[in-house]
Amino acid sequence: MTLTSSSPRRLETPALGTGKMLGRYELLQRIGAGGMAEVFLAVRHGAAGFRKAVALKRILPPFAKQSEFLRLLSREAGIAAMMHHPNCVQVNELEEIDGQFVVSMELLFGAVLSELLDLAEAKRERLPIGIAVRVAADAARGLHYVHELDDGAGHRFGIVHRDVSPQNLMLTEDGVTKVLDFGIATAAEGLDSDTRTGIIKGKYHYVSPEQVKLKPLDARTDVWALGATLFELLVGEPLFGAQPSAADTLQAVLEAPIRRPSELRADVPPLLDDVVRDALQRDPLLRTPSAAAFADMLDRLATRLPGCTPGDAGRYVRALAGARIDKLKSAAAAHARVRDPKLASSGSQPAPTPSSGLTPLDPPSKPTVAERLTGPLLGAAPSLSSVAPSLATAVVEPTSGAAASVAPPSAIDAPTPAAAAAIERPASPFAATLEKAVARAEQRTELIDVRKRSKKRRPSIVLEVVLFVLALVVGWLAAWWLVG
Repeated sequence: MTLTSSSPRRLETPALGTGKMLGRYELLQRIGAGGMAEVFLAVRHGAAGFRKAVALKRILPPFAKQSEFLRLLSREAGIAAMMHHPNCVQVNELEEIDGQFVVSMELLFGAVLSELLDLAEAKRERLPIGIAVRVAADAARGLHYVHELDDGAGHRFGIVHRDVSPQNLMLTEDGVTKVLDFGIATAAEGLDSDTRTGIIKGKYHYVSPEQVKLKPLDARTDVWALGATLFELLVGEPLFGAQPSAADTLQAVLEAPIRRPSELRADVPPLLDDVVRDALQRDPLLRTPSAAAFADMLDRLATRLPGCTPGDAGRYVRALAGARIDKLKSAAAAHARVRDPKLASSGSQPAPTPSSGLTPLDPPSKPTVAERLTGPLLGAAPSLSSVAPSLATAVVEPTSGAAASVAPPSAIDAPTPAAAAAIERPASPFAATLEKAVARAEQRTELIDVRKRSKKRRPSIVLEVVLFVLALVVGWLAAWWLVG
């Protein structure tokens, strides 16, 4: 690979408009562009009206014509599709559609770090130290996972990202950092030198010394790039500042003194200074040995710093880029709804739920018990007297005085026709259960009345028995007197 300071040739690429179909993908809006590709918010159409919102990366035509680039892209994209890690973007597939190459990826809602840096600068502020540490720790975990990825038989693929930078790291609204663009960065090694120079322009600040010297690369190259990214997140400017040309930047990578972040930002703790310094050792043998070791040091440091949790990171990205995130979510939700094939064939579709924000993708939740009692499952709610007249003997209404007036049973509202019909023909199993409960209550009430009546009859029965015994005694005494 040859890095030159010559101006890159302009790449003329035909624009691909939105609102069009590219194979089974419906392009909604362009959400990003880089040196080798442009990214669209798209909807993938499937069977039976299925739709799924995805991020669709289209390789620009000048690169799609280079066979070595396509060979490496196919290999690396296939490996990227095997990745399943919370800190790596999920790659779905690589496809060729009408002579154009596209990579389908999971759709993320958040902001790339370069955008966050711009938004913070517009507000004349720097990223909080805790957020910068959290982002770098997450990215290091994702990078280490990829560095260690193997074929299942213990043979590592030996993947090196080669292009770790603020443009290729995204902080989602969930507070999780994702590493982007695995595969495409590696495939760029297959481009001719002039084209490659145009791609790398603007990212010289993150290349490692061994990249500049054209030496073999390993995982420690990505550690350097992530260290340079963390430096920029902390101080708000690139590691070697603004240089007059690409050649000057590359020379600075090899020779310029490496500043400590605390020299430009006084509140950076000394321990964080040391972590950044170790990641930016020019000699790979002296550098932090792996992305995992880098992440471990950052995680230990995070326990001593405020604002380092994913929740803090999520709230921060929402505060800076929430409006744009909500707009993207609304556009994705409006087009990615799963449609009923029956409704589609009849020409009618369910109307979207009116709301000021995101249209829900999930079906409405089941009605609660309270809604089932008063909602359309039972019709109009019947009055108490219509359900259980024996239980509704009086209605007590508070008055302004000390006493309360008691309304007679006739004062209770009579059931409406809809309520009476609902009682006669239960509209749901719940209504039938309610009727059974009322019937059992009535039976218990009648049983209580019988018991009360039996208790009232007990004194009269005893009196009758006593009188009967007295009559027998009197009769016996009278017979004895007459005989004697």
